[in-house]
Amino acid sequence: MIKKFGVFGALLLLPACSSITEGTTQTLTFQSDPPGGECVLRRDGIVIGRATTPGAVLVHKTRSGIDLNCTLAGYEDVSAHIKSDVAAATFGNIILGGGVGLIIDMASGANNKYDPVTVVAFTPKTGSEAAAIRADRMPSASSPPNWIEVEPVLRQHFEANRASYASYLGAYSSGAMQLVGVKKQDEQNQEQSAKLIISARLDVDGTAAPHPTGVTQAMTQSRLFQYTLQRENGRVRVVDWKMVAG
Repeated sequence: MIKKFGVFGALLLLPACSSITEGTTQTLTFQSDPPGGECVLRRDGIVIGRATTPGAVLVHKTRSGIDLNCTLAGYEDVSAHIKSDVAAATFGNIILGGGVGLIIDMASGANNKYDPVTVVAFTPKTGSEAAAIRADRMPSASSPPNWIEVEPVLRQHFEANRASYASYLGAYSSGAMQLVGVKKQDEQNQEQSAKLIISARLDVDGTAAPHPTGVTQAMTQSRLFQYTLQRENGRVRVVDWKMVAG
């Protein structure tokens, strides 16, 4: 089963084309339940990217959709099609930029977009062998969290604490920003307390405050945060966090 989520953002009405406001590439994020799936992206039969969930792939935008196939030991394979839609900025381009801008966008792929986040729900295979494989993947109740478990927790933490993150990302409005990447920097396991101290760099897409001219510009910012995570009753949660550097 696949769930897809769209992006909330401002319509960028610039006297130019989508290639300026939205670009010719897009970062696609993939998550799964459980995590650890291996996903392959194909367009027109050609492999254009691979990701281990949770993970992200930078793709060039075209009019063609993307075929997704994800596998995970002990679970049924999952396949889906990510269709290519028209980018919102294209409509502003038709109004303000005229036919020339639209032709440029069509040639570059800038007038297209994909659903930015895809969530894969794996279905367990039947049989004792598949069950044993799944059991081997389950961490013990006393073990520190691992990165496969941590990244989706950090994404959930971001969504639940948007206002706090917005204070660190001053140029952004909390309603428009979107977490597009989480990169592990370093970690320190504390075996006795089942804790993990980890530094992670968050890449956030958002919309800068409007310029005095009235133009609103899309931007990406990156910030380094440190988190302390702990496993409690089988679940991983953030017990402390702070921004380390910009």
